[in-house]
Amino acid sequence: MLADNTANAAAIAEALGVVQVQDTSAIDGWVAETLAAHAAEVERYKGGETKLLGFLTGQVMKRSRGRRTQSRGSGTPEGAFRLIP
Repeated sequence: MLADNTANAAAIAEALGVVQVQDTSAIDGWVAETLAAHAAEVERYKGGETKLLGFLTGQVMKRSRGRRTQSRGSGTPEGAFRLIP
C-alpha cells in the first residue's frame, strides 16, 4: 500500500489504524467505560488523589488503542474527569 503512489496520506493512515479520533461521542464512550471499570479509582480521585487522573487518562488511551486526539478541553478524558462530582 505504501508503494502505491495513488493512495493519499489519509487513506494510508486509515488503513493502518492510526487516525486520531476527535469524535467527542466516541471519547465520551471510552471515558464512561473507564469510569465504570475503575470505580474504586474514581472514588479515590474524588477523595483527593488527583494523581489518578494520569492513570484514568491512560486507561482511556488503552481503550481507544491510542487513537483519541491529544487536544485538551472539555471534550477530552481530562476534561471529563475534572467534572466528576
